[in-house]
Amino acid sequence: MVVQYPPPEIDIPYSLEELQAQVKHNSDNFTAHFYLMCLYAQKGQWEQSLQHALQARRLDYSDVNTHLGTIYAYANLGRWQQAYEAVQASLKLSFDAQAHSALWRVKGDLLVDRYTLTYQKTLLQQALSSYRQAVKRDPTNIQAIVGIARVEIERRAYQAARQRLQKVLSQVRLNEPGGQRRKALVLYYLGVIEEHQGRLKEARRLYREAVRTHPSSFLPFTSAELQGYAILGLLGLKRVQDVQEGPKK
Repeated sequence: MVVQYPPPEIDIPYSLEELQAQVKHNSDNFTAHFYLMCLYAQKGQWEQSLQHALQARRLDYSDVNTHLGTIYAYANLGRWQQAYEAVQASLKLSFDAQAHSALWRVKGDLLVDRYTLTYQKTLLQQALSSYRQAVKRDPTNIQAIVGIARVEIERRAYQAARQRLQKVLSQVRLNEPGGQRRKALVLYYLGVIEEHQGRLKEARRLYREAVRTHPSSFLPFTSAELQGYAILGLLGLKRVQDVQEGPKK
């Protein structure tokens, strides 16, 4: 349900046609490529976003957002290995502590995602190490702290995960950029804990609050669809998906 690699929430001061014209006039226009990377991501056109992310990164290798844009595009295209190789390469560069923290957090997310497909326990330990590196460089990186809680949930350390998330929930500032998404993620994973422990009523309440806080963190479903799925709960949604996909071969 959660969009782990969302498009950037920025206002783009040009139309698609204007940006395309700028690139046609000057193929080395960094700003135009950067905005096209963001605009195509917002449209869910990740292949086009990737093309412009690579161009923007080529033109300004020191801008961590072009690196993150590249990684996010690969991840949304299902190209995990390329996303992982990209984040590994970016971590070797000389960014400031906050930028490195963002990259370490993304590496952790990629590793947890891989774990949910393969169930290789070593991936969880690698993810935990990555999240800790992120927090070490930026103790205010709430998404990295949420990442640590994700690892704890996978390990069924529910009490530790709940305490961590409840503590960080009080630190979220909704008026800051990305604040609503961060709060929604915390609420969502608190809901996951409640559902896994059989407290379905509380889980549903948390899911609904998460959706209301930041609906776009739960695409590709619409907000209305998600409100309906929240009634089923996470495990109920998994059963619906299993039925829709048919038996595993």
